[in-house]
Parts: sequence; structure tokens; C-alpha cells
Amino acid sequence: MPKQAEINIKEDIKYLRNLRKKENNHRLKTRIQSLILTKEEKFKRRIDLANHLGVGIASLDRWTRVYKESGLEAMLSISNGGARRSSVPKDVHDGLAKKVYDSDNPLLGYWDAVVWVKENYGIELKYNTLRTYLIRHFKTKLKEPRKSHYKKDEQAIQAFKKLPNLLTNIRISLIKDKYDSVNLYFQDESRFGLMTHTGRCLTAKGVKPIVRYQHAFKNTYLYGSFSPIDGDAFVYEIEGTTSEIFYKYLVEFSKHKPKELKVIIIDNAGFHSLQQYDIPENIKLIRIPPYSPELNPSEKIWHYIKQKFKNKVFEKLSNVKKWLHDFVQNELKPETIMSITHNELYNDAFVNHLVI
Repeated sequence: MPKQAEINIKEDIKYLRNLRKKENNHRLKTRIQSLILTKEEKFKRRIDLANHLGVGIASLDRWTRVYKESGLEAMLSISNGGARRSSVPKDVHDGLAKKVYDSDNPLLGYWDAVVWVKENYGIELKYNTLRTYLIRHFKTKLKEPRKSHYKKDEQAIQAFKKLPNLLTNIRISLIKDKYDSVNLYFQDESRFGLMTHTGRCLTAKGVKPIVRYQHAFKNTYLYGSFSPIDGDAFVYEIEGTTSEIFYKYLVEFSKHKPKELKVIIIDNAGFHSLQQYDIPENIKLIRIPPYSPELNPSEKIWHYIKQKFKNKVFEKLSNVKKWLHDFVQNELKPETIMSITHNELYNDAFVNHLVI
């Protein structure tokens, strides 16, 4: 049975770990890690250590030999040996390239990638080998997918992307003496309440973060309109979502810069139906297609706020409202809004077809 090579690691564990932490080169990190695991006697067999590191046994033996003969600095200076034959054949590389760029049918993780390669090409690749290959060649990482409703109408979305025609018609119909400016806004609503929203935290390895939590159902809503053009915003806090509330929000919004024509992108929420109301003259509403929230960048504003709202406990709803008020007033700056909501489709259409 092959055993771990007998080798005396001169450097202490703390020094090696600090060295690995400071090293940016992935290959050199792996060599340093081999010394750490050897010193800690984590593996009884060299082949198990090589498999864990995702390298060949020949490479591991080579590092060991150079370290024993010339020390750490020499081991870290070993040439990679020039261009070596890739462990992933070209046809597999091309197939992986198509797969990792397929947003509609992505791999579920690196183990899924191993299974996918075996099922489609009959090749068994080691987990660490394939993981390292995917990260190196395609910069892959695990991500939370964006939800896409199964009823989404792609044809309606493509038709909506002819937005310049809508904006041109609005500009042509303008009575220019009424307005001294035009602006584009994205409008949406979001719920905030006493229920604690938990999210990721940063802690040291082996430390499980703990947050205080409460299960409560009192809520309020933020109605907001955000401009990708100049970062202007109008935010309204109220408990409820009805057509009447939405209409009152638009009326108050129309009083904000009354000489400005406001072109507002909205979604198809049921309470956005305003047939029985007279919409203020300086407001023009454009509805995105159903089930297409990605066409309303104001969703990103709520995500930004909720990243700061997570892991907090509020005793009363009034505390939630105060926190929201302070955040909107102090943290939601114009440059932040423009950065978050910038969208080439809308920004270009506005500049080329709506500016008066």
C-alpha cells in the first residue's frame, strides 16, 4: 500500500497558512496546501492527498522531492513544465462552454458537472479537476437564479423593447409650453414589516452566525419612483396596496416638480388599474408586459434596501417606518439610484427619443 512520503516540514503551520493566504497564484497555493496537509498528517496515502488537491501523483512527488532537496523557495519556483495536455478534451471543453453559458438550463453545481460530462462524453473527471477547470476557464461560481414566470410572453417582451416608438409618440404629443423638463422613472412597491429577513453574514471558518429573529406579520409598504436619468426619487410610505392608494401616490408625485413631465414605467399589478381615475396631466404611464419584473429596474432598489434591512429585529412597526425613512433620506442618494437603475434600453431610448 503506497504511504505518505516521509518528509520533515521545517516551517510551522501558522507561517504556512499565512503564506497561503497572501499568495494569489492558485498553483502556488496548492503547493503550500500540500505542505500544510502533510505536516498535519491528514492523509495516510500520497494518492489520497493528490486527489484531495486535484493534482497528479507525479506532480506531488516532484514537489516533495524538490522541497526535501532545496527547501520551500525552490518548491514554489518549480516551472509548470510548459504547455501540458489538458485533462479536459476539446470536445468536452466546447460542450461545457455551451452548458455554462446556457441560462435556461444551467448545471446545478460542480458534482452535477461531473455527472453531466460522464453521461454525455463517457469521461470520468475528478471533482477537484473539473471544478478548477471550470473556474479557471469560465470564471464559474454558484449563483441564485433569477425567477422567470412560466407564463411570460417573449413576443410581448420583444414588442415592448420597441420602446423608442412609444417615447417618440409621447414627445410628439407634448404641449411644450406646459413643461420645462421631461424625466423617466421606474415605479414599484415593496413590503417591509416586523418579520425578520435573514441573509448571509461574514464569519470565520467554523463559526455559524446567529441573528435574533421574530415571526410577526405587521407590514407597511414603500411606493417608489426612481429615475435612471438624474437619480431623482419620490418615495411614499403607507400601509396598504389599493388602486385608491396608488392614485393618491401619483397625485402627490405629480406635485413634485409640477413643470416636469414624468414618464413612468410600471408593472401590471391589479391595483395599478386606474380606469375610474383621472391621471394627472404631467404623468404618462407605460406598462411592462405581464410576468416580466426584470424590465422594471426599480426592483433592484428594493433589493439594495433589503440587503441593509436583513437580520434586523424591530419591536414595533413605527420602528420599521423610522428606519425606512432614515435610510431613504440619508442613504438613497442620486448617484446610487442612477448606478442601480441604469439600463441601456431605457437610457438610450430616453436620450434619443424623448429629450425635448
